[in-house]
Amino acid sequence: MFEHEKEKKLLLNRYNKRDRRKTSVKTFHYAPAENFMEFEKTNAWQSSLSRHLTTKLHDNTVLDVGCGYGTWLRMLLELGADPDKLHGIDMLDDRIEIAKRRSPNAINFCKGSAWELPFVSECMDITTASTVFSSILSKEGRIKLAFEMQRVTKPRGFCMIYDFVVSSPGNPDTLGLSSKELKTLFSQSKLIEKKFLTLAPPLTRATYSWAPWLPPLLTALLPFLCTHRIFIYQRID
Repeated sequence: MFEHEKEKKLLLNRYNKRDRRKTSVKTFHYAPAENFMEFEKTNAWQSSLSRHLTTKLHDNTVLDVGCGYGTWLRMLLELGADPDKLHGIDMLDDRIEIAKRRSPNAINFCKGSAWELPFVSECMDITTASTVFSSILSKEGRIKLAFEMQRVTKPRGFCMIYDFVVSSPGNPDTLGLSSKELKTLFSQSKLIEKKFLTLAPPLTRATYSWAPWLPPLLTALLPFLCTHRIFIYQRID
């Protein structure tokens, strides 16, 4: 049985530990590399949308699960999305507050749990989650998240996941998400795209400051060094 409140507390503790690490001097030194990895992910998601959407982005309703500061939704707005059709949910108060301050009022940000999405079934054209699954260590928690994402997504709508498939030995608070596991989790959907992405972050951070051309080159030539994937699933009718 899935213990929602227990898992929620564990997840909040993991995010708080991660936030403390990000405020360190070392992390500040690596900010350009972090920005590059974020840009790379966003650009790949944009490319995927352009390939698979058969309607204008403006006509699509989007939910970002674990939306953080709302960066992805603001990017969609720049690409022509209707702000009244953009929704973000996160369980951290400070992230929702900052997302609201940085974004147009029309974008709907709400605090809540990804395991109990406050939306009716089949109301979203696109549902996204970025490095959310890897922060959930329990099998039951991952099953529940995938169920909720598919529940709120319309038939023939899209579930887009960006996450890492390789567990980090130095970070016990995350767990890689394999293609095999995703296939089981998204049994109501069909995989239509998988893309290798993000050169191993330690390698990216070590090289980007003195050779910013090297991470994208290594990603293209040696994709097995990529620790993350983008998965695009389409809900089955």
